[in-house]
This record gives sequence, structure tokens and C-alpha cells, in this order.
Amino acid sequence: MSQTEFDPEDIGMFVLGVLSAGVMVGIVTVEAFGYSMGDTFTVSNFEFSLAWIVTLGTTGGILVTNDNTDLLAADGLEKLQSSGMADYYVYTILGFAGLLVAWVFIPEVSDFITSQDVYGAVFIALSAAAQIALGWMY
Repeated sequence: MSQTEFDPEDIGMFVLGVLSAGVMVGIVTVEAFGYSMGDTFTVSNFEFSLAWIVTLGTTGGILVTNDNTDLLAADGLEKLQSSGMADYYVYTILGFAGLLVAWVFIPEVSDFITSQDVYGAVFIALSAAAQIALGWMY
């Protein structure tokens, strides 16, 4: 764990997170051994893709490896806002977290983001910025 620098495991998770965000929006295709990161499965009428799970997992992994699990507490938002980090990074993290949740539970969100490559590129950039903010700045 280090502050204002990436640990080696953070770099791997960051690259995998950006790659899986690209798969989520349909700009990137990753296949190996007959499986694709774009493969989906349904649980209780909600559709999850492997790419979504990897994106969520890498973001959570960056949180855990940097001992930032205090953000998962009930007062996590308060801790994030009082961390001294610039407000736009706080809103980037919150926006990305909101989009990850909305991606599965509000299908119109994923439909909108995947409708144009430029929206997908913005989502990828937001994903990268949020993961950098969590792993480097917080």
C-alpha cells in the first residue's frame, strides 16, 4: 500500500479495469479459450456481463489494496469529501460508482452509453479517472 503512487497490483488491476470497461461499451473485444468478456448471464432478471464483474472487481480491488475500505462504511461519502481530494475527483468516483450500479439495474443507461462510440470513450475515461483517483490520490 502506498499513497500517491501505484502499487504493482494496482497497475495490473487498472489496466484490466480499463480493458473491461472498453468491453462493456462494445469498443473492445476480448476472447480466450472460447469465452468472451462480453458473455452475459442473468440473475433475477438482471443481466450481468463478465466485463461488468471484472470492472467492479478491479475497482474494488484497488480500494482494498490501498486500505481504502473505510469508503465502504456508512460515512464513506463524508470521508471521501473531507479527504482533501479535489471535488472533481470526488464527483468522478461517485459518478462512476453510480454508473456501474445503473448499468445493470437501469438498462436505458447501458443502452445510451453503448449507442455511440464517443459515449463509450467517455465512460472508459471516467472509469480510468475514478480508478486513478481511488488508487493514487485518496
